[in-house]
Amino acid sequence: MSYTIDTFLIISYFVIIILIGLFAARKQTTEGFLISDRKLSLFPLISTIVASLIGGNAIVIFTTAIFLYGISAFWGFIGLACGCLCLIFVTKKIKSISD
Repeated sequence: MSYTIDTFLIISYFVIIILIGLFAARKQTTEGFLISDRKLSLFPLISTIVASLIGGNAIVIFTTAIFLYGISAFWGFIGLACGCLCLIFVTKKIKSISD
């Protein structure tokens, strides 16, 4: 009994997610999806870049570094945070040049 309910809930969840994706895809162009129609302000632009950095690559690299080198690898996190803060100033200059 429980197996049938679980299977039904999982399948209905996937169907709902696919329908939401198909409905949302009709309203968006390729340029709008990839570069947000070039209308990002400073904070969302920086947030997108930082999320890309931290998202896949940095988590794997820093997890491996901490496993191999111990707590001293934590300085890599501090360096990444400082780099992301410096990105604010560079992004302002790039944004002002492109406008």
